Amino acid sequence: MKINFVAEVGVNHEGSLESAQNHIRQAAASGARAVKFQAYSASMLASENSPSYWDVAHESETSQFKLFSRYDKFTLDDYKVLAQTCEEQKVEFMVTAHCLWSKRRAAARFALKISKRCVIRRNRAYWPL
Repeated sequence: MKINFVAEVGVNHEGSLESAQNHIRQAAASGARAVKFQAYSASMLASENSPSYWDVAHESETSQFKLFSRYDKFTLDDYKVLAQTCEEQKVEFMVTAHCLWSKRRAAARFALKISKRCVIRRNRAYWPL
C-alpha cells in the first residue's frame, strides 16, 4: 500500500523564497507527493487590533496583523519560482487561499494553471495549482 502525504510548509518559510525552496527540496527528499503553501492578505485575515493567540514565549509579537504581515510577501514571480521548484523536484505545488481575495490572488493574479477543482472547507479554499 502506497501512502501519499502533503508537506505543509504554510508560512514556515517566514517570507524567504530561499527557505521556501529548501522546504520543497526537503519535502521531496522525504517522499512527499505535494507541497502546500498558504496565500493570504494580512489585512484580510486579521485586523490591526487582533491580539495574539500563540505562546508569546516563542513568538514575542502580540499582534496577529503584524505577524501575518511579515509572511505576506511573495509576488507573482516568487510563486512561479516555487511552482517551478516543485516541478523540478517532481512534487505537486499547492496553495491554501484563506479568503476570497487570496483565492483570486492564487488563481488570477499569480496566473498559475489550476490543475484540479477548488475544495472549500469552512472559509478556506484549497486550490492545488
